[in-house]
Amino acid sequence: MAAGVPQLVMPLAFDQFDSAERLEKLGAARSVPAKRFTPARAAAALSSLLADAKTPAHCARLKDWMIDDPMPRIVAILESQIRKV
Repeated sequence: MAAGVPQLVMPLAFDQFDSAERLEKLGAARSVPAKRFTPARAAAALSSLLADAKTPAHCARLKDWMIDDPMPRIVAILESQIRKV
């Protein structure tokens, strides 16, 4: 997502299926579960993703979201609160 490029996702287990679904809903990915993965299905999913005229805009939006990483600010706030305890 940080690179701003379309993603072909192959979820294997656990929360990967949920993450793949979320990326698809955001318009930046297609997924093919490992149990159904074949070269033909992967090619079809990738072709569909790249043929969608909205994909570049969705990927650019996600890239912009990733640039402003809030984690350093969150850590600083938490650390400042811990010092007060």
